[in-house]
Amino acid sequence: MLVSEAKLLLHMALDVVHHLDIAQETRELSTAEFQLRRRLKRRILGLAVIERTRKRQASRIVNLREGDANTKFFHLKANARKRKNHIQRLQKDGGWAATHEEKGNFNSGTL
Repeated sequence: MLVSEAKLLLHMALDVVHHLDIAQETRELSTAEFQLRRRLKRRILGLAVIERTRKRQASRIVNLREGDANTKFFHLKANARKRKNHIQRLQKDGGWAATHEEKGNFNSGTL
């Protein structure tokens, strides 16, 4: 499994911030620790944006690949929709129109 550098840095920064939060529960953080925590929090936001963008691009690539693989499925669905929307025959006053010409004349009242 490949792990991006941004994801690795994100998890490392989250881990350090988590440890600083635990330390803050029992004691006051030093100025250096507080500054580090603040810088890491800003860095986490940036890394999260990078990781979200990377995942979005990766999902687009997967969707394109799957879309190419699903063309048979797409055409089956499109053809089924076409058959469903097709009017097989019309009935009016006891008569039936089945061909395209008969259906066209059906609207004008002749059969």
